[in-house]
Amino acid sequence: MEYEPDLSNLFQNEKDFDFGTMDSSFSDDDQFSSLFSESEQTGEHKDEELTAFDLGFMEDDPTVIAKPPEEPKEELDEFRSMLHEDGLVEDHVIQSGVEEYERRRKKKDRNLVALVIGLFVIIALLCVAAIYVIMNYTNIVGPAPMPTSTLVLAVPITEVPTATEAPTLTPTEAPTATPTNVPTTTPLVALGDRAISAENAGSLQLKLQKEYQGLKVVSLDGKQVAFADGKTISVWNPANGVQLYELHEHSANVTSLVFSDDGKYLVSAANDFTVYLWNLNLGILEKRFVIDGNAVNRVFGSRSRNMPDVISVDFSPDSTTIAAGTFGLVTIFDVPSGLARGSFEFGADELNKVASQTGSPQAFNVKFNGNGWVLAAGMSGHLVGLDTLDASPLYQFELGANARINFADNRQEMIEVDTGGVALRKMDTGEIFNGFDGAENPSDSGYPQYALSENWNVIGIETNDEQSNLQLSVWRIDQDEKIADFPAVCEGDNCRIPNFVIAGNGNWVAVEARDDQNSYLRLFDLENYLAMPQLEKFIVPIQAIDASPSSQLIAVLTQNGVLRIWDVKFGAQRVSLDATGMEQIKFSNDGQFLFAWNKDKFSAWALP
Repeated sequence: MEYEPDLSNLFQNEKDFDFGTMDSSFSDDDQFSSLFSESEQTGEHKDEELTAFDLGFMEDDPTVIAKPPEEPKEELDEFRSMLHEDGLVEDHVIQSGVEEYERRRKKKDRNLVALVIGLFVIIALLCVAAIYVIMNYTNIVGPAPMPTSTLVLAVPITEVPTATEAPTLTPTEAPTATPTNVPTTTPLVALGDRAISAENAGSLQLKLQKEYQGLKVVSLDGKQVAFADGKTISVWNPANGVQLYELHEHSANVTSLVFSDDGKYLVSAANDFTVYLWNLNLGILEKRFVIDGNAVNRVFGSRSRNMPDVISVDFSPDSTTIAAGTFGLVTIFDVPSGLARGSFEFGADELNKVASQTGSPQAFNVKFNGNGWVLAAGMSGHLVGLDTLDASPLYQFELGANARINFADNRQEMIEVDTGGVALRKMDTGEIFNGFDGAENPSDSGYPQYALSENWNVIGIETNDEQSNLQLSVWRIDQDEKIADFPAVCEGDNCRIPNFVIAGNGNWVAVEARDDQNSYLRLFDLENYLAMPQLEKFIVPIQAIDASPSSQLIAVLTQNGVLRIWDVKFGAQRVSLDATGMEQIKFSNDGQFLFAWNKDKFSAWALP
């Protein structure tokens, strides 16, 4: 922007300055002289001398121009205002001011962003630290004090409080089934290198024989066996018959034993509501758990003492969780911390109903599913599935008053057994995926007998024929198809379901038959629906039957105490062993051992 000053006023009195008539001889000196003379004439600056300051120089330094006096602030502001009004400020000055403002604003914005990010980082670090402290609480503060095993039940109370979780009961059809006396085994394992076969069965030797009182048998996987005789637990190696440990810590009778899947631990429960965890590498008691005394009092305190005080236990597949079930109460314990994660309890009304409907109520039987996230628990009249994190219910079903729940070794299925038949259920959801009717008047304690193949493809169950006679019916589970019926074994007017065993792979079934004087074993090919070679006749009735895990051998125990092993393929006997007084037989899951037992004695055979 250009500025042209207004000089019109400079010569407004042109009559006083007539350049045309001005004397050219008037010199500058004369003009200044005239001016000074005129000054003198008027008396101004008469006696004063001009100083260096008056001439614009500093007194001390004649080469430095003195600073002019400052204009009054009011005049300076007025002058600046005038400059702005007339547009005299350069554009680059205005632009520099804007840029300075923008630079300061951006700097403030950057500082604000940095402050917010810093706050978020600090909050995140605090959260991580809190999570670390929570997850490592046990390591930081140390394990909780070990509870004592003593528990005194309170005197009977007049009113029992309701359960913390009131179950919703969904009625299902009343099934029937037959319990077997074979003890629960550990999960399936591969056949060992020293498994019993048709070629080496003749070399079997008695490795272990022990007598007890009130024997309980657990873990028939071939690695270790444990016996509970009252308060004492003994652990044995069946390969050489050597006792590994004798454990005496319990102060009450042991009611349940179970090994961990890796064989490193043993869990035991006693009827004083204590649960112990044993380290089998060292043979010592590692941890002690106690079911909550208040919960026990609520369940048992006001009821008669005929309620079952049996405690069943199970160890999760990852060995981090223990479950304990008794009548009306399930508790889940956390192994690392030694504390209870939670418990499930039935209310007083429901427990009284169960006790009134059955003369011998059953306590909770518990089992973890394959990944250990769900605990299935069944007792008289009820089936529940619990979340293993806090024992909260995932599913609940109402069963018959006399129903029982048994579990598959694979931790995937379970079977509901009642007077009317059996129902097959999934452990994860509790849902029924098949069911089979049983006999109207079963021969064994009101429950129809049954057995399944190891892969749960085939089931045999006690039923009635068209004339209401007892018989054995064999069904293919996945196709819901009946394969064959086999008649009952009768001695006079007394008839019972024949002893039988189904091959682990479901390919064949061995069934006892009897004529007037002899017993024999019939083999039936379930794949081709053909009769297989008939085994040699027996003079006395058959007591028990079992098949090897390879499905190549059959072990037959007769009532006179003779234990025989037969080759399925050729129908030939391979060995005969003395098993006097024994009632049950079982091959170990790895095929290396053959066990036989009754309530007072246990024996094990293996290769040399």
